[in-house]
Amino acid sequence: GAVGSGGSTPVHYFELDQLYVASGAPVRKRLAVMEAHRNETLARDDATVAYAGLLTIGERPGDAIALLRGRVFNIWEGGVRFSAGDAWTNAHLARGRQHLAAGRSREALADFRSALEFPDHLRADRREGTGGRTAEVAYWTGMAAQARGNRAAAFAAWRCARSTCTPVGTT
Repeated sequence: GAVGSGGSTPVHYFELDQLYVASGAPVRKRLAVMEAHRNETLARDDATVAYAGLLTIGERPGDAIALLRGRVFNIWEGGVRFSAGDAWTNAHLARGRQHLAAGRSREALADFRSALEFPDHLRADRREGTGGRTAEVAYWTGMAAQARGNRAAAFAAWRCARSTCTPVGTT
């Protein structure tokens, strides 16, 4: 195909990754292609979000956050094939869980709080209620609060997880 012949364009790397997803290719292989063609990958919003997702799955969520933090995403007319907001949330949740597992509850809490706080340059909408990730973020916020010894904040966050309110004040 175009990628193998050297006549590829940035869209080819996104489309190749979609073929890899469909065929069940390992994350390691998919990530290697994106990294080998980083400049081309970063030339498109959809490929950048796919790359960030692979970094997150590949246990490098900090790299994914840095990638997303450093780019202004475009709003596409007629729908999009990616969600920078979902990539942001996934990366912060993954890095927060890494921090929590390593006993760094303060850092974990900061990541969980950031999971739904989208910077303007992502151009992502915060979805509340059943369409959003509020309950998942609230659960992990409660886990971090509990790890910090703040049972009241943990229970408040877990109540939010059940009712989809936004956890606040969980120090």
